Amino acid sequence: MFWYFDSTRIRACNNKRISRHRVFEGIAEGGKSTIGYFYGFKFHFIINDKGDILNFMITPGDVDDRKPLKNKSFVDKIRVKLYADTGCIS
Repeated sequence: MFWYFDSTRIRACNNKRISRHRVFEGIAEGGKSTIGYFYGFKFHFIINDKGDILNFMITPGDVDDRKPLKNKSFVDKIRVKLYADTGCIS
């Protein structure tokens, strides 16, 4: 049994409209993923080997992928090996 940690982007708007975007002003931030630059949030999640979401966290787009792993309440129930991609390994 293993658990896997990863993150994905949640775009708030198209990059061309960042200067006019007002809905998440002060909450959403610009960030970079493997796909490119975006404006919005990051969805960090832990899943098990069956694909069930065990825990998740939503952060502004500029938050480093490793930061949720430092949050005690996010990883306190991990009792098995946690695998992650190279973006999350420090």
